[in-house]
Order: sequence, then structure tokens, then C-alpha cells
Amino acid sequence: MSLLSFQEFLNGLDETLDPSPSPPPPLLRPRKPSPKFPEDVLSTIFDVFTSFDFHNLKIAVQVNSFLYNRYQPKLYRYISLKSNNVGDFQLHATLNLATSDTGLPPRRNRDRFLNLCHSITHLEIDDEEASQQIVQVLVSKDLRSSQTLFRKVEYLILRNGFLGFLQKIDYHAFDGSLHSKRVVQLLGRYLKPKHLCVENLRAYDKKNPKSPEIWKLEILKSHWNLDSMTFHHDIGSTRIIFTGVPLQKFFLAYLAGASPSVLMPSTEDNIGNDQTRVQIHQDSPDHTVGISVDLQRRIRGQDVMVFEDRSMGECVCCSSSRSRLEDVISIRR
Repeated sequence: MSLLSFQEFLNGLDETLDPSPSPPPPLLRPRKPSPKFPEDVLSTIFDVFTSFDFHNLKIAVQVNSFLYNRYQPKLYRYISLKSNNVGDFQLHATLNLATSDTGLPPRRNRDRFLNLCHSITHLEIDDEEASQQIVQVLVSKDLRSSQTLFRKVEYLILRNGFLGFLQKIDYHAFDGSLHSKRVVQLLGRYLKPKHLCVENLRAYDKKNPKSPEIWKLEILKSHWNLDSMTFHHDIGSTRIIFTGVPLQKFFLAYLAGASPSVLMPSTEDNIGNDQTRVQIHQDSPDHTVGISVDLQRRIRGQDVMVFEDRSMGECVCCSSSRSRLEDVISIRR
């Protein structure tokens, strides 16, 4: 039995896909029509096809509308927004959601954009510009339903550029601009994740409740009910423990495990008595952990676990998403 060409395979998937206009090669016998697969058979074939490789998933959503609707939520589950692509996100939001004197955009376009955004479970914010433009979209009164675009986000990942933005002092806090404190206030209002992942809390070990990025992260999550937080590439010896988060994981920077860890509260008044579990993943065989007096009501010795082998623990957002670069989908025009 001869193999179907890829074009013949596509023709069998969707009647709207016409064969190539080039003349067929001479045949010794009459050519049989290409098969038309029922949707249940088509689903079975592509469920297997898309399970092998993320690239196959991107192919599947381009075949026809049936497969697009089936696999689109999985394809756009992980979105990374940064300065070089957030403008496209803002443009699409404006084109598909903006109201005008002539009325609303076509319903089909609006629904497709909303469905795409509502399928996002992992949102990565890379830098200052991305965070500001996301907020501009979320708060806009001219964009219908924009406040709910990220309602399904469960995992929020904050990259170094955004943490650097939080470290800035807001000299113009009352001029109406989107300074960092205002950005975290608004993100905290319109997002409700269950896990917060922080790439690098601070580039040097001077962490205390007065550090801008620390008290701004407290503002960001103040109305959330987080299950966990993860801190990657944590340097120095100070581990900041945030309020109201039952599980906090630290993946220490290379060789940082050579120094003992000291757990310190994120606020000076150490609000709350919620029990907190701490996991520290590092590369030293003799790593020790000290607990600040201010935290001893919340953290007992048995609540702290130290792992020498980094592979023994995973960040829930990194393990739940595809971490390879080619698997991170960015919104593009």
C-alpha cells in the first residue's frame, strides 16, 4: 500500500482544502477519491500526533477549524509577554475588543481573542514595559471584557526585568503615571493566580522588609490566596518568607548553599500566624538553616526541608509548563 502524500492527507482532512492545481501524474487505473475522515477518527489520529511533539501541536491547529478549536487551549496555555511582543498583544486587544461609534468589532474575532486569552494558565511577565502595557489593557474602559482576559491564569512568573522595575523608587508616585507600585496594585486586582514564581528576587544579598521589591510583592499578592511561591537563583544567605503562603521553595544560586540560610520575615510586623513550610534546594552537603525569632510562631524545625540534589524538587509552574525555549509561545501579530 502506497503512502499518501502530505497534500493528499490534508485533502482527506478537510473538504475545503483543494488539491494542488498541478496536473496529477499519469495513472494506470482510475484514481480513487481521497478519504474524508469523520471527526471522531480525526480526533484520535491527531491526539496521538500532537502528543509526540509541541511542533506537531502548532501544525494541528492550522489544519481546520475543528482541530483549531480542539487544540487551541493547549497551544496557548503558556504565554510570555515582554517588551518586544507586548505591543502586539495590546494591538490585538484594541482591534478585537475596542468599542467605537460604529459599534463592536465582529463577534467572531472578539470571541476568538477572548477564548485564546481565557485558555492561558501560565503568564510570564518579563519586564517593565510588558507589565505597564498589560495593565493598560486590563484597566481600559474602551476595551470590552478586558478585565477578565487573564481570569484563568493559575501560575504567574516574574522575570528579572520586572523585578528590576520593582526595585525602582517611585519618585513620581502622584503624577498619574504607571509607576511600579501602581502596576502591582492593578495586577493584584485583575489576576488571581495560585502560584507565584520569582526568577531572582534581588541581584545581591541585601534583603529586608524595606527593600522595594519585597514590600511591593506583598502588595501584589495581598488579595490572593496563593498555594505556593518559588524563588529561583536566590543568592546570599537571607531567605525572605512572605506572609500567608503555606509553601515557599528556594532554588539557590550556584555555590550559595556553602553559606547557612537565615529565614527572615517579609514584613516588620510579621502579620499572621499561618504555618509555613519551607523547601531549600541547593548544592552543599552541609547546608544549615536558621529561623528568625520573628518567624518561630509560623515555622518549626520540622517545617524546613533541605535538599542537596536540585532534581529532588521542582517549581510547580516550571514543571507544569513546557520549559524549553521553543515551547514557550509568545503572542505575535
